[in-house]
Amino acid sequence: MCHGYKNLTSADRKITQIASSFLCDNTLVFGWYRFNGDAGTRMATTCPSFTLGRCAALRQGWLSDTHPNAEEGEVSRKVCFAFKTCCSHTVHVEVKNCGSYYVYRLQPPPDCPYRYCGED
Repeated sequence: MCHGYKNLTSADRKITQIASSFLCDNTLVFGWYRFNGDAGTRMATTCPSFTLGRCAALRQGWLSDTHPNAEEGEVSRKVCFAFKTCCSHTVHVEVKNCGSYYVYRLQPPPDCPYRYCGED
């Protein structure tokens, strides 16, 4: 898990970015991912303000549970997709603490334009 993951690095994936067009994570292959680079260092952990285009999405995905500590290992957590409410749709993902970073076992979201968002 802490090796062989794919990187999510696009700046428009960051929860603070606002784009004029929407992207979707429907092309994600089920597997392990790490937020890094311009996308931030981890999945967003607070409900975003309701601004169209935030994270280049109409529905922003954010981790509604806490990130695990190192001792917890791999855990299941809920991701909410915000649209008019903080948690209009949910999926469950696996999260692993890899020491200085986290990896997430993600699946394509339930619809488009849904997108997993990052933060620092």
